[in-house]
Amino acid sequence: MQRALRNMLCHAAFAVLADLALPPPAASQPLFTYDTALFRAGLQQDPGALELEVYVMVQRASLQFALLEEGAQGGYRARLELRRGLQTLADTSWERLDFLEPGERPEPHQKLPDMAALPVSPGMTRIRIVLEDLLSGRVREMGRRLDLRALSGTPELSEHRISVMPPEPAGEGPFIRRGYRVVPYADALFGSGLDTIHGLVEIYDVAAGAEVVVTHRILGEMQNLIESRSPVPADSLEERGDIRLARFALPVEHLPSGAYFLETLLLDAAGTALAGSQRTFWMENPGAAPLPVRHAGDEYDLLSADELSELWEKSRILASLAEEQSWESLDHAGRREFLRAFWERRDREPRTAVNEAKVAHLLRIEEALRRFGDSGQAGYETDRGRIFVRYGPPSAVETDYGLLSSRFSFQLDEWRSTWNRGSGTGGDLTGSGHRDFELWVYDRLDGGAEFIFIDVQGFGAYELVHSTKTGEYFDPNWPRKLFP
Repeated sequence: MQRALRNMLCHAAFAVLADLALPPPAASQPLFTYDTALFRAGLQQDPGALELEVYVMVQRASLQFALLEEGAQGGYRARLELRRGLQTLADTSWERLDFLEPGERPEPHQKLPDMAALPVSPGMTRIRIVLEDLLSGRVREMGRRLDLRALSGTPELSEHRISVMPPEPAGEGPFIRRGYRVVPYADALFGSGLDTIHGLVEIYDVAAGAEVVVTHRILGEMQNLIESRSPVPADSLEERGDIRLARFALPVEHLPSGAYFLETLLLDAAGTALAGSQRTFWMENPGAAPLPVRHAGDEYDLLSADELSELWEKSRILASLAEEQSWESLDHAGRREFLRAFWERRDREPRTAVNEAKVAHLLRIEEALRRFGDSGQAGYETDRGRIFVRYGPPSAVETDYGLLSSRFSFQLDEWRSTWNRGSGTGGDLTGSGHRDFELWVYDRLDGGAEFIFIDVQGFGAYELVHSTKTGEYFDPNWPRKLFP
């Protein structure tokens, strides 16, 4: 009751004191970022059920604040939607109020964390987050598609919950996971300095008495080992029902600025990885000394035949036909030298210790794995993943038919008219008269290039049906796939 009264008075203050707001921030919209992590719900009656955690981090300085007698007040309203085709899986909203002390100003580095945990089922899912500044009414929207994969019943790890402080036992409150308060680390989403990475990862489907161990590692941009912890027997970890909890803390204050990978591995008695979970994080630490430079060949010399093949599968997106043919005829030693030369040819700054082209490529591969995978292909093997890895993120992504129609008005009007003359019902997968699509625009590619992806089968697997990029698939009659 007191909270409701306080909220009512706060909203009244917004209305009365709107003209007394602090100067508007430089950004015209509330700034935020978000990330997700997938866990097993752990329900005994449905052990395969999943839980999706969505973390929202709002830049405090991007909000507007109204002056009060004792300080200032701002806030935002958030709405989170999960959809699969025409089905709404979740639609939840909440408000967050923020207060400034007299004379206090919000700093750009300050972020307000929020989290929503939602039950989900496996499948391609659309996520949409809308944030509205309570004072100005300005809105910002973000979203993407997630491939929520079912757990296989073999040993697996959840994604990481990276924390700003050690997980602490707690019975209630925000950010609770398996009885621990695990506050998501705001800057893990888009980069800033850390002293220590804390967090928690869950372990599933390890048989009682199995001789397996868990270890946590930090890898560099080239997947080289930088930090590791001694393996811990899995059966010594805390159990919550049929789930084991692995808490960790890794020092990172000595790492120079750059991209790194946090990795947790589940190993058998022979040291073979049974399962792994990896998450990218960024460091902004210009005062740290550079890490020791390793011999340029070390990273290739230490790779096994399987690891060389895995690296080639991630590299061949950039390969010419001649390079692909050469690879097939090489033995283990030859493939090692081939990959070394392959990436040396693409090194934009050969005088530096790091191959920047390879770093950027592997980071795109990891992003593609997270964003574009489907049930039959790894993320970087799908059409959207391949284009993302090869050319980088697009300048813009359009999913609104009105914008698509204005860009391709003649072709779309002709095809839609033809479609409407037919039965028109069998192919309407969205209720909007057309199939789901994405238009990717690259402003600086070939003077402006476009890629059209359409969910032709209606299962979330987007196919490249047309592109204006030289050398990519070109089909002027692509609208026939938009209107079946």
